[in-house]
Amino acid sequence: MTKSHFGAQVHAYEDEFQVRVCDGYVRISLLGDDAEVAEDYAANEDLDAAFRAEARDKTYVYVVFNDFELVKSVMAVLLRGLGDELPSCWIDTDYGWVMRGAAFLQHLEQDIEWDWRHKA
Repeated sequence: MTKSHFGAQVHAYEDEFQVRVCDGYVRISLLGDDAEVAEDYAANEDLDAAFRAEARDKTYVYVVFNDFELVKSVMAVLLRGLGDELPSCWIDTDYGWVMRGAAFLQHLEQDIEWDWRHKA
């Protein structure tokens, strides 16, 4: 779905997926050992209890970007592409809080000014 949406700007490598537009980029890769990452999340009492309870059943990816508008577009396309899996998706904002993927997508679609780096 992302390839059809972004076309030639999508590049797939052995362990990384990239979208590049002009000088902007979004890089997505597997985070590493899911069990180790899950244990870290499950033990973090500052995070949402529902997320911590589900942490061991997740696959973790890491998103790096240098263009905020581009990453919002890429995330929206990827989240829409999850279809029936979207309710089980969580987003770690990397700013001390997590939220369900469906809520993240809803914010992206309903508020073009929304910035997950600032908790509402």
